[in-house]
Amino acid sequence: MRCDENIQQLLSIAFSRHAVDLNQSVLLTRLVSLALGSLSMLNDRENILSALREKPLKVYEIMKRANVVNEQACQSLLLKMRDEGLVKFDIHKGRWLIG
Repeated sequence: MRCDENIQQLLSIAFSRHAVDLNQSVLLTRLVSLALGSLSMLNDRENILSALREKPLKVYEIMKRANVVNEQACQSLLLKMRDEGLVKFDIHKGRWLIG
């Protein structure tokens, strides 16, 4: 995958002789961790959509089925997905559903 190649390239630069000083290595390491975090978010997104395909769910039910540990992160991701039109929130029932 292209993203994996970019991460490997960043890691090789961070820990090779091309990294001029420690600050540059730290910066590149942080970039790699951010890239890995975004990959994790994509996986959470897919898991949430998969859980909601079965039936509308409340946040805690989504967290259990999609294996999302942090409630705040789950709600934030659901709101982003709502803005994109992927999911909807039924305010009367308090449940999320596929958009």
